[in-house]
Amino acid sequence: QSPFLAAGVPGNTTNFNYEGINDQDTYCFFIRARQAGTGLSSNSNTTCLTPSVVQAVRNLLMENANYTAAGTLEWQWSWNVAADLESAAIEAATMPDGSFEEVAVFPVTLPLSQTNTLLSVDLPELPDYYRIRTVDSCARVAISNGVRPPRLQGFGSDDGLNNLFWAAYANDSATVVSYEVYRTSSTGETLLATLSGTGQEYSETADFSGPEPGVSCYFVVAFAEVRLHDGSTKMVRSRSNTICVEQTPKVFIPNVFAPEGINRVFEPLLQFGATAAEYEMVIYDRWGGQVFISNDLSLGWDGDKNGRPMPQGVYVYFIRLKQTSGTVIEKTGSVYLMR
Repeated sequence: QSPFLAAGVPGNTTNFNYEGINDQDTYCFFIRARQAGTGLSSNSNTTCLTPSVVQAVRNLLMENANYTAAGTLEWQWSWNVAADLESAAIEAATMPDGSFEEVAVFPVTLPLSQTNTLLSVDLPELPDYYRIRTVDSCARVAISNGVRPPRLQGFGSDDGLNNLFWAAYANDSATVVSYEVYRTSSTGETLLATLSGTGQEYSETADFSGPEPGVSCYFVVAFAEVRLHDGSTKMVRSRSNTICVEQTPKVFIPNVFAPEGINRVFEPLLQFGATAAEYEMVIYDRWGGQVFISNDLSLGWDGDKNGRPMPQGVYVYFIRLKQTSGTVIEKTGSVYLMR
């Protein structure tokens, strides 16, 4: 290429900065000095340089965050592959404008890939907001957009329904197209419903026929269209956390029993054959003395104390059971022992 004038500077100048260079291009420079008043000129020696320019991180985009079926958390992101990265990390916060903390640091491997995936086995109970933070060779920091998978919660109601509701999939660079609601069990996953991108709740009648009557587990999947920096779009699939909804059983307690009659054992009856993670039943006489205690839901009181029949009369019971969901049910009252 023929020489061209890069700049004119005063005669007493001894340095010059040339801007707009490209990484790994070769540039050659010489200085031409002109004598004032005569027009005489003299050229210096020529020197050539091939600069190495630190490429900043550009087009940094957190594309998706997703809970996997294997029980891991998956992040997907993209960036410019020419960036001179020193370090990169995943950061998390409970709120989009909250304080982000580092949750995963990963090694920078060259050459960079355009699209990247990282898995973590550390799953919070409810999804957080996630973003990428990078540092380049010039210590410049770049931070991506934040993304949060759908945040699913639910409860069982007295009318026998399992009610699900979720905070929407969050991604400033994406639009949610639809949601799918699934029930999951040891036998597989069942698609229950497909909802619009604005849907955020779903209810179904509780299942009392399974191995754990009244207990069902669910997750939600968001389908979203992500806008990439080059103007194109791509579809992503973000699975929520999985929750289990447990119906609170009604507890039926008799007010009289007769060890020599038909109803021979005093014990609570739980609706739909529910079980308890923890259980305690204590029986007291009218003076407050402990007569009987059981930690087995199938072991009731037969009216005896240490093998000796207790006299007819009124006795006080205290029953406490804790479901696998953590729900605690407590009942107190009196029962009449008939002889």
